[in-house]
Amino acid sequence: MSGLAERNVKLVYHLAKRYRQRNDYDDIVGSGMVGLCKAAKAFDESKGYKFSTLAARCITNEFNYYFRVKNRIPFMKSIDAPIKLPNSVLVDVKEILPSADPSPEQQWDQKETIYSLHKTLKHLDPRSRYLVMATYGIGCDRVFHRIAGERFELKHDRATKIIARALRKLNELIKREGVNSI
Repeated sequence: MSGLAERNVKLVYHLAKRYRQRNDYDDIVGSGMVGLCKAAKAFDESKGYKFSTLAARCITNEFNYYFRVKNRIPFMKSIDAPIKLPNSVLVDVKEILPSADPSPEQQWDQKETIYSLHKTLKHLDPRSRYLVMATYGIGCDRVFHRIAGERFELKHDRATKIIARALRKLNELIKREGVNSI
């Protein structure tokens, strides 16, 4: 450790104190020390900023990296190998992934859902219907509110309000009459 890093060890403990109650506090402090060493290596006095400014950023980055790595789900080596989820459950990947060729029942359900959706959207005025369909990619490419609203010369916030109102109306309609009865 360089002299600069040795003089700033307290900074690591100061930044790590919010994690004091955790079981892995020592590991967190260790990752902070790595950040401190990186800061000492990268520090350049001629740039005119304090070492503690750079060190605090490097230490915090190392804390964040530590938490990201610690919470990462292990890389899957094969589609045939089961994976272990954080709650210690083994799951076969083939059971989770959707089939590339949906069954006839799934195809029928999809078509029925799309038909019901289009039937429900007919209850909206043309402008609201277009905005909802364009925003959610129903029958066309999905676009942002701002882009969908430009067709009607609407600003982003106005298009967002119209879409929210249309979704509330659809939600009320579905609750009142049910999906299949519309």
